[in-house]
Amino acid sequence: MKSELIRNSIAVMIILAVLCQLLSSCSPIPPNRLTFEKELNESFEDFETVKDYFLGLEYDSASVKANTDNDDLTCCWADFGYHTITEENVISALERLHSIGCSYISKDTENNSISFELWWSSQDIGCGVLYQIDPQRKPALQFLTELNETEHDGWFTFVTNYNEWRSN
Repeated sequence: MKSELIRNSIAVMIILAVLCQLLSSCSPIPPNRLTFEKELNESFEDFETVKDYFLGLEYDSASVKANTDNDDLTCCWADFGYHTITEENVISALERLHSIGCSYISKDTENNSISFELWWSSQDIGCGVLYQIDPQRKPALQFLTELNETEHDGWFTFVTNYNEWRSN
């Protein structure tokens, strides 16, 4: 009887740990790339609006972080300082992208990319969609392990995985 109670307690603790990990977006298994293509298709106008905003910036690198609900989506980090985003259509698009899980957006002209991180793991894995700034050059990201074209010109799905990248 006592051993059965211990087994049940351990099973409940394991289930709770897995649920906590899944609910906190820290699942160790990234979603299928088709999940990100679906998000791109369903929110394409918002991705395009934010992409166009970043392309219009004079900075070679810029980012908007939205890891928590407390992050200010009207602030863009560029040129070693914060810059206020004043365009209402961009702010609205950022809010909608945040609501589907977009936690980080980054423009990196040197790496020819504007990336939208839609999923991340505490195990140094990130996934999302990426826009290729110059169609003549291949896009890149730090620790990139997978890059797949989508049906939209210049748009890709990506996976960054430090541990896999390091082992290759």
